[in-house]
Amino acid sequence: MPGKWLGYVEADLAKTDLTFVAAGIACGILLGILHLKIHGVPLGLGTAGAILVVGLVAGWARSHYPVFGSIPEAAQRVLADLGLTVFIAIVGLTAGPHAVEAYLQRGGGFFASIFLGGMVVSMVPSLLTLVMGRWIFRMNPLMVLAGVTGAQTCMPGLNALREASGSNIGALGYTVPYAIGNILLTISGPVVVAIMHSLRT
Repeated sequence: MPGKWLGYVEADLAKTDLTFVAAGIACGILLGILHLKIHGVPLGLGTAGAILVVGLVAGWARSHYPVFGSIPEAAQRVLADLGLTVFIAIVGLTAGPHAVEAYLQRGGGFFASIFLGGMVVSMVPSLLTLVMGRWIFRMNPLMVLAGVTGAQTCMPGLNALREASGSNIGALGYTVPYAIGNILLTISGPVVVAIMHSLRT
């Protein structure tokens, strides 16, 4: 019986749908161009954040309508690792010049306070999440830890969790906080730069 009588015939899963990937990147770049100005502060997803959002939408569409966008698992891992590295590089290159300029004008004490503030901002929410998730909401410890690593956008943390637990189930608790954390990180970047500029002036 021909396959078309039963439904859609899946294409070769060993091949990457480059048209799907290229269209996603193009849509992400176009979406990243859009900005809103609130009190003079430009807010937008940026190229990296916009591509992330388009990727989430495309992944959702693929899961519901698996007739396009075939990407082998090995290629997905390469794209994920490379995309994370490029994302971090873009954020660093964007914020780096402003950080150097602020350091030269404000001195090392200013950066020491930022460093200590960064430690507090990074550690306190994670600790509160662990306490609330484990002892108040009685969630599975693996899911709580995966959610914390996702909120911190820490892929090495997820890999360490996988190795320690011997299971990939933690990825279920990682994905949504990771996506939200990346989007908020991208949007808040210009806000932080504007605050530092106002403190400098």
